[in-house]
Amino acid sequence: MPVERRQVLGEQRTAVSELGPDAAGELTALSDAAYPLTAAGAGDPTGAQVAAELADPDVITLGVREPAPGRQLVAAASVRVDPNQPGVADVARLVVEPGRGAPGAGRSAAARRGASATAPGW
Repeated sequence: MPVERRQVLGEQRTAVSELGPDAAGELTALSDAAYPLTAAGAGDPTGAQVAAELADPDVITLGVREPAPGRQLVAAASVRVDPNQPGVADVARLVVEPGRGAPGAGRSAAARRGASATAPGW
């Protein structure tokens, strides 16, 4: 069940919500824009692979959307929870639309999952 929360990032209000398989196309496009060299290479995940990741119960993905009307996805963070090791999770994905890094969109998505967003450079 998607949970939507609002937080001020810079001067804009953005919405942070859990992403499901229906957001695979948007997330793939965001990843391609954030990492164009990877997108051109052989290792880039397809929309179907991203949809499978978003449907995986061990993966939690949150997205940051810009305010209405477009509500474009501008950042996302995924963590993979290890069911065999309680309290252990790996950051599987952290993407921010180019040009949007400064307002803290990626930090907002990661912080919602309890990931450390205090490291230098975040």
